[in-house]
Amino acid sequence: MTDERASPVVIRERPRSATRAPSAPGPLVAESSAGSLRAANPNPNPRVLVVPAFREASYQERRGWEAAWQSVKKACEDMLGSLGEAVQQWKQEMSPRRAAQSPQISDTTRKIQAKRILARMEKAHREMLAMQADMSELSLGTQRLQSMLAKAQKSRAEALSKVDQLAAEKEETEGKLGEANERIGELEVELKEARGTAERARFEARQTEQSSEERDRELQGARQEIASLGEERAALRESNERLRAEREAAVTDMERKERERSDAARIAEDAADTAGRYKEAVARLTADNMIFLMKLRTAEAQLSAADKERTELRTVVEMKQGEWLDRARAQVEERVKESLRKAEQSEKQLQRARAEAAEEARQAAVDLARVKADLDLERERRRECSDELEDTKVRLAGAEERLRFLDAQSTQDQLARQDAQAETRVLRAEVDSLRRHVAALEEQLEGSRSEVQRLTNTVASQVEEVRKLSGEVETLAASLTKQQAVNEGVMKKKEQVEWQLLELQAECQELKRTTATT
Repeated sequence: MTDERASPVVIRERPRSATRAPSAPGPLVAESSAGSLRAANPNPNPRVLVVPAFREASYQERRGWEAAWQSVKKACEDMLGSLGEAVQQWKQEMSPRRAAQSPQISDTTRKIQAKRILARMEKAHREMLAMQADMSELSLGTQRLQSMLAKAQKSRAEALSKVDQLAAEKEETEGKLGEANERIGELEVELKEARGTAERARFEARQTEQSSEERDRELQGARQEIASLGEERAALRESNERLRAEREAAVTDMERKERERSDAARIAEDAADTAGRYKEAVARLTADNMIFLMKLRTAEAQLSAADKERTELRTVVEMKQGEWLDRARAQVEERVKESLRKAEQSEKQLQRARAEAAEEARQAAVDLARVKADLDLERERRRECSDELEDTKVRLAGAEERLRFLDAQSTQDQLARQDAQAETRVLRAEVDSLRRHVAALEEQLEGSRSEVQRLTNTVASQVEEVRKLSGEVETLAASLTKQQAVNEGVMKKKEQVEWQLLELQAECQELKRTTATT
């Protein structure tokens, strides 16, 4: 595995050469360094910017990049000022008053030299103006891009919040649905009980009606007998009274049965009301489900709109990048703009990747260390259990051998047999204890094996995550190296412009000295 910490980038001032003008400011050059930035001991040189490895994103890194940007911007402004002053000075040199003061140099020579130098100075001045305009445009484009990305992230966060809210409402609705299902089950049980009660009441009512019909038939027969046996009326008066009493009892029983039938009908009506309430509950639940589905569809539509807006913003960003690349192909100075844009993007990616990779790597390292410690502990316990198991097996084999020997010697002497039997019982008890201990150790060993297997799987997954993080780290390191090369190209371009300015200043000074001597 490769080292997760990449070498930081140091932006230093190139030492002044002895053959060049002593007043030339040292350009900024990107170099590689193996050290890292320590917050407790900042670099005392204000023109040295140390950018640490991307695993440790900090506030000082961002301040360093901002300082580098401000340094480049200030250098451009200084060069613009120097060029402007040189142009004004050469315009004064070309004035008629200056020509009158130095008549030794011909006007033609003066004009040719001045026009040549003035043309080079104006060209450098235009290049610096174009570079400054490109830097301003790049800064504005970066701000607009950050604003659009912030809006897209805000829209995505709002959509995710709405999705979470709908998920919570869904869980609440599912809970209500479960309660409603439980209530429906209870109502179904009550409805079944009511139906059973109604059926029993109907059966009893039918039995009562049958009994009433039978008693009516008996009463009719009694009346016929009374009509036909009028001569036996006196003798059968008691029988008539008895039949009347039975009839009254039957009427009373019939009235009681009628009341029971009314109660059964009322119970059936209550069951019908219960069924109606059950239907109303089902209807309310169906309405709640429809409302939830409507809300869910609305949320899905909003989420789709948010995704569409994010896609449009991404398309706009890509179009902006495409236009910028077209401009970069048209002009050589656009390479500075391209490198600065890539630096901004790389800085953002590095900040996010540093935070994520550092957190994941730290967590993976902590988990890996903990899992390794647990694995070592389990392996040590496993070795101890294995040693104890082997010792126990040896003791068990010795005890069994001793038991067989005592059993063989028990036939020789009864007294020795009794002693051997006593010792045998003791040894058997010890053997049983050892067997139970061996079984417990085997069970513990099996648990340790499963735990070791689980820890091994965990270690494998953690190692895989660490490998993935290492791959991401190497990718980001390659991007950083590429960006360093781009920065070196930018600084070389800036150095060329500075040396052009220095050459122009040297020619100006040489022309001044020539003019002064003549």
